[in-house]
This record gives sequence, C-alpha cells and structure tokens, in this order.
Amino acid sequence: MDVPPCFGTIQTVSKVCRLRKSLYGLKQCPRAWFDRLRRAMVGMGYQHINVDHTMFFRQHKEHTTLLVVYVDDIIITGNNEGEIAQLKVQLGKEFEVKDLGLLRYFLGIEVAHGAEGIVLS
Repeated sequence: MDVPPCFGTIQTVSKVCRLRKSLYGLKQCPRAWFDRLRRAMVGMGYQHINVDHTMFFRQHKEHTTLLVVYVDDIIITGNNEGEIAQLKVQLGKEFEVKDLGLLRYFLGIEVAHGAEGIVLS
C-alpha cells in the first residue's frame, strides 16, 4: 500500500506501508475474513466437512449443529435449540452479527415453514 498523500514527507518518498490486517475492499479481504471465521469455529469445537469447506459441524452426544457460509450469509441449523442459541452467542462475541430469524429466502430459493414441514420453491 502506498503511503497516503497527507502523510507523505521526504522520508516516505518511494516507501510503502506494511498492512497488519486486510482492508475492506482488497481482494485478500474475503480470504482473511473466512480464515478468521474458520479459526473461531474450530476454537468453538466445530469441524470442517471435507466435501464443502464452507460447512462446519459439531456433534455433541446426540446433538448435531451445522453452520453453512455463503459470502457473508450464514445459515445455522441443528436438532437442539440450546446448541444453536449457544453458537449464536459465541458468534456474537467474535463478530458483528444480525439474527434474521427463520430462514425465508436463500440463494434464490424461497423457504416456507408449515405444519407439515419445510417447502422449498
């Protein structure tokens, strides 16, 4: 990164800045963000699924919790509400997150929750 013009002096001519973390908008930013998410998830006891590196799971006794990432959207599901709530709290401590409630729309797929189950269209 070039030295910003307002900080330029005779000593900074032909010098560059060394970044300590990625800046928003740089092409390295998504990789740095995902690496931070991955480290946080592994630290919480989650594992990568080998087939899809954007999916994490944790099996604790008979409880299974899954987290799927697409760009900056995250879907969390599982068979125990307590585990899901705990994951949301832990993610809230690490990142700025917003809980949008039940899944209604994702990647062009509408998700409807009804008495007979879930309908995708």
